[in-house]
Amino acid sequence: MLNSNRPVQQAPEPPTRMSPMTDDKVSSSATLPTVKLTSYGWDESDKFVKVYITLQGVQNVNPSNIQHSFTNTYQKADMILVMMKKKTEGKKWEQLTKLEYDEKQKRKPNFDKTMDDDPQASLMNMMKQMYEEGDDEMKRTIRKAWHEGQTKRNFADVSS
Repeated sequence: MLNSNRPVQQAPEPPTRMSPMTDDKVSSSATLPTVKLTSYGWDESDKFVKVYITLQGVQNVNPSNIQHSFTNTYQKADMILVMMKKKTEGKKWEQLTKLEYDEKQKRKPNFDKTMDDDPQASLMNMMKQMYEEGDDEMKRTIRKAWHEGQTKRNFADVSS
C-alpha cells in the first residue's frame, strides 16, 4: 500500500480541452539526465489519473532527486507512479496528451452532410478513408471484400 504525507494537489484539466502536456524544465545542473518519455501507461479513477513510467534502475535514485509539481510520485522497481488528482471529479479523460488526441481525431470517420442526402455515398466515403489510412492488411481485406461484392453483383446481373 502506498502512503504519502504530502497533500494531494489538483491536476490540470484533461487534454481533451486541447491543452498539451508540457515538459517541466529542469532548473539545476547539467548533471541531471533528461529522458524523453515515449512509452508509458496510464489509468484513471473518478478522482485520480495515474501515469506509470518505466525507467531502468530508477529505484536506485535518491527520491529527493526526483522533481515534480502538482503531483504525488511513488518510486518502484524500474518504475515511477505519478498520481494526479482530477480538478473535476468523475470526468473521464479520453487520452492523456494532445498527440494522442490528434491521432484519435485523424482516425475518426469523417461523416459529412452527404450522409443526409445519400447514405451510400457516406458509407463509400468512410470506406475510402479507412482504405487510405489503413495498414496493408486492412487494404487487402477491403480489396477482397470489394472484389467479392462486385463478383456477386456481376453474377446476379448475368443470371437475371
